[in-house]
Amino acid sequence: MAVKKRKVWRRPSAHIKTNFKAPVVHTSDAKESLKTPFAKRSLALLALNTLVIVLIIVVHNSLPPEVPLFYGLARGKDQLAASNLLVIPSLVSMSVVIINFLVSNITTDKFLRTTLISTSIVITFFSIITTLKIIFLVGSF
Repeated sequence: MAVKKRKVWRRPSAHIKTNFKAPVVHTSDAKESLKTPFAKRSLALLALNTLVIVLIIVVHNSLPPEVPLFYGLARGKDQLAASNLLVIPSLVSMSVVIINFLVSNITTDKFLRTTLISTSIVITFFSIITTLKIIFLVGSF
């Protein structure tokens, strides 16, 4: 009587050989390559906000004593603020850029870094537009 060999079940991928090796990435190199563009953009945004603050100081003499800084409020005295307070949008924008930069140093997620830099750019853009709009609206040049 002949003995039948029993077939052993194997996973289909168990007998397939691949020569693929994952590239070795040093974590310090990966972190440094992600930090550099964000740091440069953050410095550029901080410089841009500083330039707007200097512009406000330069044109301060041609601004009225009160400017409509809070133009989202109801019309009247609630909208008005001293012309010195025109630096508030730029200061808020600078603080957001600094906070986003500090958070980006903690995280290694590329999507979060991209979101943080995009947020910084958008907030800086809107603060500059707001400030320039008020200056050109009430300034006497």
